[in-house]
Amino acid sequence: MAELEAITEVQADPRKSTVQGRQYGRRFPLAAGKPINLGRDEAKMDIAIPEDDQISRFQAILTWEPGREKLTVQTRPVTPPNYPTPPANQTLVFDEKQKKLVEAPGGRCVVGKGESFWIGQTRFTLHSDGEQEPESPADMTIAPRQEERTRAQLEEIPFANPGAALRAMEQLPAMIRAVKCGESWASLKKRFGCGNHHLGTQKIYDATLLEAAAKAQRQHLVDAYRCVVTHALASNPRPSRGEIRTRLVTEMSYLEHHDKAWLRLQLDQVPRRNR
Repeated sequence: MAELEAITEVQADPRKSTVQGRQYGRRFPLAAGKPINLGRDEAKMDIAIPEDDQISRFQAILTWEPGREKLTVQTRPVTPPNYPTPPANQTLVFDEKQKKLVEAPGGRCVVGKGESFWIGQTRFTLHSDGEQEPESPADMTIAPRQEERTRAQLEEIPFANPGAALRAMEQLPAMIRAVKCGESWASLKKRFGCGNHHLGTQKIYDATLLEAAAKAQRQHLVDAYRCVVTHALASNPRPSRGEIRTRLVTEMSYLEHHDKAWLRLQLDQVPRRNR
């Protein structure tokens, strides 16, 4: 099934100590034959991005056409009384001629496989059926300490609620995979319910696994963004640094923080243009 990948880059706000710079990533399956509502409201939207406060509660309506492998994005109209004003931020697309992000004409755009659109602090990319995700070093991560116990042995451990704790442990592999893929904490709590609660309160989730998963997630994004930057440099015979930074805002920002040495090495090969 085709999926829409959302990468949200929340920038730290020096004026608000509670707003920390973080990145969130997730994928949403696309259903054909019906409108898909996109917005910030987790309770009402088919695709919800609650971390991005620059996306409206109800931002846009998507339509997936599997026959054409095209996704149409249309900014939602004014619909009182629930949505009496238009969304504050418009949908952006990359203009090849101007080499920068521009507002989609009429709030409408059509994207194909591998193409992206931007709303607020989030970049959305369409991935089609059967597309392989890049391998991550996280798949080879080994916990420093491992123990094997039978279910009967685990039932003898004096947890306050052994049944719930065991269910939590059974969910652990799926949780680790979700963390590696960048699923948000709010989504994990909603998806795994009591399992997530007991993994925290009973301390049966080895902290080293959480640290390894977070590190693997960062490396996964670094590898993916390296590929994007390398492809952009190879496909443009005479790029400028300004063009690359404008076109790859999310990728460049992330690599500046997590892989600065590699990024500098690539940019050193790009000639500076005289103004």
